[in-house]
Amino acid sequence: MPVLFSKISGVSQDKEEDYWLYVKKYLTPETILIPKLPFASLSSAAQGMADFYKNGKLLKEQIKTSRYYNYNLLRSDMQEHMLNCLQEILELKIIRNVAHVEQIIVATAMSLNRAICQRIQQFDFTRKSPKLIILHTTEALGTIQDAIQVAFLSRIGFDILIFAPTGYQCVEQWYNYPIVDEHQEGAYHYDYRI
Repeated sequence: MPVLFSKISGVSQDKEEDYWLYVKKYLTPETILIPKLPFASLSSAAQGMADFYKNGKLLKEQIKTSRYYNYNLLRSDMQEHMLNCLQEILELKIIRNVAHVEQIIVATAMSLNRAICQRIQQFDFTRKSPKLIILHTTEALGTIQDAIQVAFLSRIGFDILIFAPTGYQCVEQWYNYPIVDEHQEGAYHYDYRI
């Protein structure tokens, strides 16, 4: 399923207010807004999920029966889709290699927040895709957990749009190869407040 995974760097508008009106055009009822980085955090149960990746395979059935599994509330076809997408991220080696990267990926993917899970539950693949907009206006870098969750949501079917008036990297430094389409809008601005 084709999805949008783009970053708009810089500002083409003359005034800060015009820039925020431009960003606001992209907000829909299907949109989750992330106002700053970092945003992802590991749930306490996620640490128990790290052991469910062995010999290059995600142990899906063991994950589903684990007491740490938080997505059993979602419809079963979506759970299967999510686990398949997680397996793809692991196989494609999207995330830069760090110590215990597979365990970090599994634990982080199993830590989506409630609002995101609700959008996933509503997603039916035939209508509008859920959307995630990240506003990156500071020097704060996204963490590896941010990069994992964003890549995971993109694989699931979310349209992702990152607005970075500064042009600074946010999550893309954690990817082994370019998966974010970057578009230059104009001059960089460093003092925009959301």
